[in-house]
Amino acid sequence: MMTCIVLAAGESRRFGSPKPLAVINGLPAIQVIADTLLASAVDDIVVVLGHEARAIRPAVPKNKRLRVTINKDYARGMTSSFQAGLKVRTARDADFMLLPVDLPFVKAATIDLLCRTFGQEAPLILVPTSNGRPGHPPVFASSLADDFMALGDGEPLSSVQHRLKGKTRYLPVEDPGILLTYNTPAELSRLLSKK
Repeated sequence: MMTCIVLAAGESRRFGSPKPLAVINGLPAIQVIADTLLASAVDDIVVVLGHEARAIRPAVPKNKRLRVTINKDYARGMTSSFQAGLKVRTARDADFMLLPVDLPFVKAATIDLLCRTFGQEAPLILVPTSNGRPGHPPVFASSLADDFMALGDGEPLSSVQHRLKGKTRYLPVEDPGILLTYNTPAELSRLLSKK
């Protein structure tokens, strides 16, 4: 069982408007990511909304594999949103991956490869890489849920990964989308011009 937690709760301050609604090939980014995940082997998709949730929610596709949860404490940061997603995943023993909404170019085939590799090798953490650089979505064993839930507001999600660096499997993938993220409209424009 694999859950993907999509983080779309942030304030998008540098972008100037909600990043989940950024237009990519005529569609909002949140729909692009949801469609990719629905085309993949992921069993359970949790979209975490917060800032501007009312405006973003209509752009999230309706599907029995996909659920929306609202993090009312989104101002506390990404860790609190990830924790909100972990709380509502369908199965407590589900392994889980993390995909921020500003990484909409990841391919469904990459998600499938990560799910397949994780199922076969069962590492604690699996991280895709492109040209030697780690990207998203990282995949975590269900046993690490408590480690993430124990993090305080000031602790980044990466602290769990750093603590378990020796138990992390890095998987080279043929997908530059695992690295392609944006924080400003100009950055997004540059990414789209290269597609």
